[in-house]
Amino acid sequence: MALARCEMHGKPVGQVSRFVQRTEPLGYPDSAILCPRAQCVHTAFVWLDEDDARNYAGGQRDFELPHNTEKVWVQ
Repeated sequence: MALARCEMHGKPVGQVSRFVQRTEPLGYPDSAILCPRAQCVHTAFVWLDEDDARNYAGGQRDFELPHNTEKVWVQ
């Protein structure tokens, strides 16, 4: 699993997943992915859990974020 968090809100603490790697979304810092924390509109990094970090090291670059928990900028 992957989660988005801005620099200010930092590394997420999961109850099931352990997030081990911070990555920049495509286009960062001009990415449309925002930190999902309440009242936050900062651009987010994507944090990967152990499985996704292994996949990232193997070349995977598309990751799913949990539904109903992320915010994006739109035109």
